[in-house]
Amino acid sequence: MKRVYFTLTLMSLFGGLNAFADVKQGGVVYDKMPDGSCIVVNYDDATMPADGIVTIAATININGTDCPVTGILGGENYTATDNNYDNGKYNVEGENTTYNRAAFANCKKITGLKFEKDSKVTWIGDHAFRFCTNLKTIENIPSVLDDIQGWCFEGTALESVDLSNTNVTIMKDGVFYNNTSLTSIQLPNKLENFWDNAFYGCKALNNIVMPSTVVGIYNNVFEGCTSLSNVKLNEVCTTLGHHVFKNCPLAEVTFPNSLNSIGEYAFESTKLNTVDLSNTQITSLPNGSFYNCEQLSDVKLPKALTNICDRAFYNSTIASITFPPSLEKIGAWAFYKARLANVVIPTTCRTIEQGAFSDNANLTTVVINGLECYLAYQAFCNCSKLTDVYITSKEAPVVERYGFPFDNDPKVHVMKDYVGTFSGLKTSENYNPCNTTNFDSNLPLILSKEWTTFTSAYNLDFSSVEGLTAYTAKYNKDNDAVALTSVKKVAAHTGLILKGEAGQTYTLPILASDADGLDAVTDNQLVDCVDAVWSSSRNKDYFLSNGKFVNSTNAGWALPGKSFLYISSGRANQSESPLRVYVDNTATAINGITNNPVVKDEAYYNLQGVKVQRPQHGVFIHNGKKVVLK
Repeated sequence: MKRVYFTLTLMSLFGGLNAFADVKQGGVVYDKMPDGSCIVVNYDDATMPADGIVTIAATININGTDCPVTGILGGENYTATDNNYDNGKYNVEGENTTYNRAAFANCKKITGLKFEKDSKVTWIGDHAFRFCTNLKTIENIPSVLDDIQGWCFEGTALESVDLSNTNVTIMKDGVFYNNTSLTSIQLPNKLENFWDNAFYGCKALNNIVMPSTVVGIYNNVFEGCTSLSNVKLNEVCTTLGHHVFKNCPLAEVTFPNSLNSIGEYAFESTKLNTVDLSNTQITSLPNGSFYNCEQLSDVKLPKALTNICDRAFYNSTIASITFPPSLEKIGAWAFYKARLANVVIPTTCRTIEQGAFSDNANLTTVVINGLECYLAYQAFCNCSKLTDVYITSKEAPVVERYGFPFDNDPKVHVMKDYVGTFSGLKTSENYNPCNTTNFDSNLPLILSKEWTTFTSAYNLDFSSVEGLTAYTAKYNKDNDAVALTSVKKVAAHTGLILKGEAGQTYTLPILASDADGLDAVTDNQLVDCVDAVWSSSRNKDYFLSNGKFVNSTNAGWALPGKSFLYISSGRANQSESPLRVYVDNTATAINGITNNPVVKDEAYYNLQGVKVQRPQHGVFIHNGKKVVLK
């Protein structure tokens, strides 16, 4: 927020009126205002209490009239001028007077500030107690106080402040700037915004309880609060400014769903371990958002995120991350020195800037689903373990799309019809802009379990791969079961279930972008996850987990490269038992999925898995076996 100074002007009254002298009481100087109230304008060394505790009176008697004290003068170099009002407020009655500083600015004698009971002070001006380096306590803060101006308590020795019962709605610029002894503060219950630098450098501040009304926390508010380890942001908070928690030892932050903006370097050099932004409204993570968060290992990105800007997660320890399908750009050095092992770039992503994934020592596999994604210079440099890059785009490759992103000659897997095109790409200097010489049209695949889900952005051929079978799936409501049908040549973006040997490497031929002879797949209820898919249909989404089809209990990402079963009308039997599975319309239990033998079932089913009430002649399924009734 822009600094806002509280400018006061003093009015002199002439034309036969008697001049009024300032009233001095208990080390405080008061002056009268035209509306009959008075304000604190200065302090008086001669009458300052010996213990340095200054009491602000509730009323001051002036010429026999009790005048309520309503404010404390702020700002510097305010001079009385004829009939010069500041919006008709806070103009002092008296002779031409120059106040060279705010009321108590630079006062070294004050050790405590106390307000009399029933105080009517509603405002404290800017810089009013600036550099009162021995001011440690404030007592009886009036509940009617609604305005504390910028830099009011800058550089004081305050240790604890209770503003909870005041009407203050804004912590203004630098209000407690560099209060190095401040350990705790009870914030106003009606607080809505923190303006810039409000608690900058309060290195002893160790806890902040945010009122439920806080909407915005702007630039540098808690920067340098080197004891602040925990902050909970409440549900109405929408905005976090630049450098807002820079250099705080934050180990945990709760991010509300309402949050829609984070400023540059907002969490630089914090000690966050986890960051969950998945339900926030954020669409862009600006430069350095989580810069140099060396302990940050787990990040969940916003569902609608479009941009990850330069150095957003620079020098983190993130080992895995799921990019939302809305992502369009990853900025320069965004994941520099992270610990990612695998990266899947979404279809909509158009740009990966210089050094975005540089120096990821654990990175082995990169999948580029972006249809026309530009890979900038050194985007994946110094990734010594990077062996396989998958460029899945059906768009023909062009020189302008690649700017020497690799430096260790990884194998690049592409559509069959593009192998020659990629190999032949040349810049004006006759260099291949991919900076690699190794292109092929094969997809090596290792199954983690005997049965697993799978989706690819390539057209694939399973027909000649021994020991590996691909299936589509369809739910049959009548017998509460899933039928699997094997497929051979599969179009891109087809959700599949694979059966093979766990740990075995299979090599699948990648077909051409316009391949012929692909299986006509109908009624497949497996959702393809070429990009990550957000699952929130808890009674309709089923995932293969520990060998069973289980219902989704929590909203979250279905990972790219996987698939899940979607039953549009819900499951007929809502029990928690695993779904019965049929392979090629034969009632053979998949032990890897159900982990149970076929449950004895006296009912008869036709070969389509439909229960038959009175079977007579034909081939049926009975107790898990084919039977022929004559």
